[in-house]
Amino acid sequence: MSKSFKKAICPFCQKLTILSPHHVFGGTKKMRKFSEKYNAIEWVCWECHVTNKNSIHRNAKLRNILKIKHQKRIMEEQGWNIDMWIKEAHESFLME
Repeated sequence: MSKSFKKAICPFCQKLTILSPHHVFGGTKKMRKFSEKYNAIEWVCWECHVTNKNSIHRNAKLRNILKIKHQKRIMEEQGWNIDMWIKEAHESFLME
């Protein structure tokens, strides 16, 4: 099995299945690398990742919740304030 996939329980649907990585701060190669560097990866089944009606790629509210969760975690772990975050990630997902 590729290291891009792993068998485990999906945190969203609770099924034991093959999980794939969702890069929370994706979109560009640079932001995918940012997600990898700071472990902003959600391992989910393909249905919860892409194909279900409320999958991460189809549900903007869920994507935003994940971005906020990981931004807060990364800022705390790195000791960053909001300006430092924006310098690294170029935008904030926290409510002002």
